[in-house]
Amino acid sequence: MIAASEMRSEKTPGSRTSDLTSSVVYVDEVVGLSAIFEEKTNVVVMRRSVSDGVLGDAARASQMPGFRRVAAVDPSVAVSELKDVLAGLPHLATDVRFWSEVLVELTGCRSVGLRLAVMDAPMCPRLHVDRVTLRLVVAYEGAGTEFVSNHQVDRSQLGHQSGGTMGDESSLLRELDCIQGANTFDVVLLKGDAWPDNEGFGAVHRSPPMAGSVARLVMTLDPL
Repeated sequence: MIAASEMRSEKTPGSRTSDLTSSVVYVDEVVGLSAIFEEKTNVVVMRRSVSDGVLGDAARASQMPGFRRVAAVDPSVAVSELKDVLAGLPHLATDVRFWSEVLVELTGCRSVGLRLAVMDAPMCPRLHVDRVTLRLVVAYEGAGTEFVSNHQVDRSQLGHQSGGTMGDESSLLRELDCIQGANTFDVVLLKGDAWPDNEGFGAVHRSPPMAGSVARLVMTLDPL
């Protein structure tokens, strides 16, 4: 596991205005996730592949009718406790625990809230911002989360700022082809509006459109 001193930045995000620099960062290593501490950054995507064991467990979970697991995960507790929550899915349990540890390292929280569920329809199909500090998202089956860089969004057309109606993409986005998407298994960090000094600059994102009848298996982790 990576030491907290390697993951954290001493810099605290401050107030600023949107510019023409992308707020989305792509990385290849876990340590790169610390880019989320950069003031302008509100999305970090880590490209990765997974083991055959995780692939198999994800496929099995996706075939379980109504599969949904919600739990508070304390990474300091023996992994056997998480394996009880994810009975029969030991490789998936190990992967979930690892990313729980990473989120604890990043945020200094003691535990994380886990939701791992099969989605047969987009949970949040419209572009929006979450009122959270930080959220980690992984799609184990199906397409990953979609997101937009700050400089491509007219936030006056977003949610309550538009007078209670969500603007369509033609008014919300400065370019219609600017929506980016994570791949299956990618780890996505989304900085929310509740991050210190980030009010009004939370990551704009959505669930991807469903590809036919293919369900998505999605994990979200939130600091507790």
